[in-house]
Amino acid sequence: MSTRAAPGARTVHLMVLDKFIPRFIDFVAEHFDLAEHRFCLMGAARWEHGLTPAHPVEWVASADDHVRLVETLHSAERIVLHGLWSEAINRILYALPALARKSHWVIWGGDLYQAVPTEPSPGWLHQEIVRQGVISQLGGMAGIPGDMVLAQKRYGGQAQHLSTFAYPSNIAPRHAPPPTGQPGVRILVGNSATETNCHLEAFALIGRHARDDMEVHCPLSYGDPKYRELVMANGRAMFGARFKPMLEMLPLAAYNDFLTGIDIAVMHHNRQQGMGNIVSLLALGKKVFMRPDQAHTRYLNQLGLATCDLNQFDPTPLPSALRERNIELARAHFCADRLASDLSKLFRQDQRRAAA
Repeated sequence: MSTRAAPGARTVHLMVLDKFIPRFIDFVAEHFDLAEHRFCLMGAARWEHGLTPAHPVEWVASADDHVRLVETLHSAERIVLHGLWSEAINRILYALPALARKSHWVIWGGDLYQAVPTEPSPGWLHQEIVRQGVISQLGGMAGIPGDMVLAQKRYGGQAQHLSTFAYPSNIAPRHAPPPTGQPGVRILVGNSATETNCHLEAFALIGRHARDDMEVHCPLSYGDPKYRELVMANGRAMFGARFKPMLEMLPLAAYNDFLTGIDIAVMHHNRQQGMGNIVSLLALGKKVFMRPDQAHTRYLNQLGLATCDLNQFDPTPLPSALRERNIELARAHFCADRLASDLSKLFRQDQRRAAA
């Protein structure tokens, strides 16, 4: 564990490396005094997802690193948990509840909506006891309101809630090109090769309206390899050459360009997932189908954004007035200024003043 960050940092971030993390660190550096933050990444050093040695991060891998991490956490005023993914962090917070009480959990989705095994093993039950002990002691949670309510209902505790979209990856694009008028319908289904995308159910509902000029694009670059093969087999069987699996992760700019050419998105997840994609699609004026009973759907609808139910699938674009309203609302809410304001509350730190 290096000591590149300021040793007296008030806020310590506990993280696992994911595609959201480098842009988050850059955002904090742009809007806040970076000397007050310490970014600790669990695991051996690896430079992926745009993270470079220039980023002020520390890696926590060895036993000695974990000892120094505990010292760092004791000296911090506030701990931000970027997802509850690390068993090592859970064990530390479970053993030292005083650290849990100054910790704030930014809920990602998968760290809350964990599937319960049909026959839970003793190891799984032990991990769940530790999680419950940690979550019930937390000082705060941040994320989508419905997720925080579910976490508190399931695990208890008196954590404060901060409604926020948390990461710059969820900032809406500022430019929405007009409809292309291109022939055919390009449909995006899901965001990853994870079972919670519910691809097969989505394919069945879309397939009732299959047309020769319809393309079904399916991002499958990360997730479960066995499930990816199942999705590809079913997609090809149902849609033939019109099924377009995406097996390589595109650079961010290329992926955003790809989204501008999509007509309809089917985000039929059975839990909160894919928020960055969904926000971008709504801000681009795309018609987005989501399950109406999910926390993130309710959150978006409460903001005034219009989504559609896949059980009433219709491969036509949104009416122009509804399209423009979604664009306006998504840009107004999912913006950099709002995120900086939310993070200021999470960190209890003033934003950096813009240069005159």
